[in-house]
Amino acid sequence: MNQPGGSAGPMVTLRPGQAADAAALARVFLAARGSAQPRFAEPHGEAAVAAWLEGVLLARHRVTVAAAGGMAIGYLGLDAAAAEILHLYVSPPWQRQGVGASLLRQARAAMPSGLGLIVFESNHAARAFYERHGFRAGAFRPGTANEEGMPDVRYVWSPTMPKLT
Repeated sequence: MNQPGGSAGPMVTLRPGQAADAAALARVFLAARGSAQPRFAEPHGEAAVAAWLEGVLLARHRVTVAAAGGMAIGYLGLDAAAAEILHLYVSPPWQRQGVGASLLRQARAAMPSGLGLIVFESNHAARAFYERHGFRAGAFRPGTANEEGMPDVRYVWSPTMPKLT
């Protein structure tokens, strides 16, 4: 993978996340969510998001960081015990460049028997991304299970699921 637009530039590498990544990942998170849900106001600021990422996601779960030129451009948080993707965010300039697909491939390799995730129902780009990568919509939920109060969809992937044609 090269830089956005396909021009030559820094190569994207995947590496384990660490506590020192929290501030950079918070910026990726906020930019990606703001781009995907422009009418949705994020209830937490950058400092609060970074604190949560450091104290919860990075401390308790497997996090893979996609980096280019030494900068975090995306990440995936995986709850390995539950085989659940908790976060998958890519900085908007790097979206549709294969970064999310690379992160997702690594998660599927780590959890070969299957994975689940939850995405906002209104996030059509994310839903299309997961569907292109073999995930199928399961339960549609009214939004009572997330702090944003937004309807969401639980997706699942299994290697034994039939491929759509």
